[in-house]
Amino acid sequence: MMQVTIDLSAEQAEKLRRAFPGEHISEEETAVRLVELATAAWVDWLSGEKRYTSMTQQYADWVEAIYVELLPGDERPSTERLYNYFNMPYGQAQYVARVLNNKSLAVWRRQAHDQLKEMMAKRLAEVEHWLADGGSDPHTTVELVMDKLAYLELKAACERIFQQDPDGFIPPTVRVTGLLHTVSIAASCFRQVHDAL
Repeated sequence: MMQVTIDLSAEQAEKLRRAFPGEHISEEETAVRLVELATAAWVDWLSGEKRYTSMTQQYADWVEAIYVELLPGDERPSTERLYNYFNMPYGQAQYVARVLNNKSLAVWRRQAHDQLKEMMAKRLAEVEHWLADGGSDPHTTVELVMDKLAYLELKAACERIFQQDPDGFIPPTVRVTGLLHTVSIAASCFRQVHDAL
């Protein structure tokens, strides 16, 4: 085993701080892990173990390693992080984020499903209390704000309910702002949607 010590210039340290603001590990640990990733990447290249057919493939591999080693485990690859913090061109950031999300889609879907179920569970008692107190207006809705993947899980559940009960189920409405989906669910159907997840 060989041990190497490196010194980062003030400029390099500042660039790292901008790339990883307020992360869950310390600046020193971030630097150490990044150096380990860089070393592994270069050794794999020098040994011929990894050869990329395009720069985008290489970036996707590097970004995946950063997500695994440096970022919180529940954070999905996002265009915004790649563009705003890693300074990738926007189109390339979109592509890399999509490739990595598709690669781990089952994991992210389960996570989005669990977060959605938890979000709805927090509002369930409030909605049922309102309905029990005579809130019977079928047009009263409960708004939830979620990301696209959580919305897709919700949409799938609502489609299943609608197939079973097309006359009684009121489909939710959605407004999209950037990556956020604001979903309005009829209070009278809230329990039904929650239980279908």
